Amino acid sequence: MSLAFAIYLLAINSDAQEKLRAEIDECIERHGNEPSLDVINKLHYMNGVVSETLHYMNGVVSETLRIYPIAGRVERITPDDYTLADTGIKVPKGCLISVPVYAMHHDPENFPDPERFDPTRFIG
Repeated sequence: MSLAFAIYLLAINSDAQEKLRAEIDECIERHGNEPSLDVINKLHYMNGVVSETLHYMNGVVSETLRIYPIAGRVERITPDDYTLADTGIKVPKGCLISVPVYAMHHDPENFPDPERFDPTRFIG
């Protein structure tokens, strides 16, 4: 599903699509239609997926998962009693904690202009 969202976001954001395509075109021009894994691992924009690989694609994938997270929220049950240091709030053992991932990813305080597809948020 995330790959489908990535393709969709690239389709409606031609600037991001052009940047990624330029990287791939340059790789094919320099190394032929079937570049080795070593060559692919050295592409400029993928930094973060495999050591220094397709840096921009990593931004595309990260931004896609921010806009369309795999899970809308994450839930955990506390294994022990816990006191939040900054507030003194006590969380008892067995308490269900829910983190609203989708809401956090679409909050302008966390991500300015959160509805805009911008892979560069996650690059460098």
